[in-house]
Amino acid sequence: MIYEKIRLDENDENVFLETYVPDDIYGRIKDSILVIPGGGYSEVCSDREGEPVALAFAAKGFNAFVLHYSVKEKAVFPKPLIEASKAMKYIKDNAERFYADAAFMRKPRYSLAYEGNLRGDRYALRL
Repeated sequence: MIYEKIRLDENDENVFLETYVPDDIYGRIKDSILVIPGGGYSEVCSDREGEPVALAFAAKGFNAFVLHYSVKEKAVFPKPLIEASKAMKYIKDNAERFYADAAFMRKPRYSLAYEGNLRGDRYALRL
């Protein structure tokens, strides 16, 4: 599995994207999902809404990514939405490296999806 922690904001070490990309010795193209955990506007993701969700998708062969976005006083709108957009851009820009479908959202079926919980769903819906 490719696990990486990618900082999305050079001024805030708590804003990052985690990758959970299954190894594939055959180099098959995989669908991807961006998980945007909830946190009730006061904390970022609860542990049960980030990594376990990503690992469940990875076990099914998906590339899974977890966004850790700004919270509390640092989360003035639209900053978390911009961070979610940066995460989507990173995934798209690295599609070849992750064996992800490079024609994101241009097919009848989506190759890049996103999922949010609690607060995360508000940002997922705005993407």
